Amino acid sequence: MAQKDGRVIRLEINSNFLKGVTTSALSLTADMIDVTNYESNKSKEYLPGEQTGTVTATFTFDPDVSSANFTDVFTAWKAGTELPFVYGDSTSGSEVITGNCLVSSLNWNGPKNEVSTCDTTLQITGPVAIDVAS
Repeated sequence: MAQKDGRVIRLEINSNFLKGVTTSALSLTADMIDVTNYESNKSKEYLPGEQTGTVTATFTFDPDVSSANFTDVFTAWKAGTELPFVYGDSTSGSEVITGNCLVSSLNWNGPKNEVSTCDTTLQITGPVAIDVAS
């Protein structure tokens, strides 16, 4: 099984890579509909329900970068703009997850004697798909 170095994982929002990412995660969930009944023999039974997920990222604060940065994420959050996202290995031919998202949180951290960072959570809205990086 081939291992993947986390440094190749990229988050692209609105067709621009988010710069300065130090950590990121994709979390997909599905509601579980309880269909347990008298005939279930003391075992819970479920059907899959609605699906959703989030993408989280921590990135360094640098308003001067030419790609996606704090200002882009802030602007999308302020306007409530739905953004397309791509998450995964950006190497051509690699599988990635694609969909649309809304910025549900954005934090700007300014620790003493350390680099300033930002944390964001992107709420997936609508369906997601597996695609191929180009």
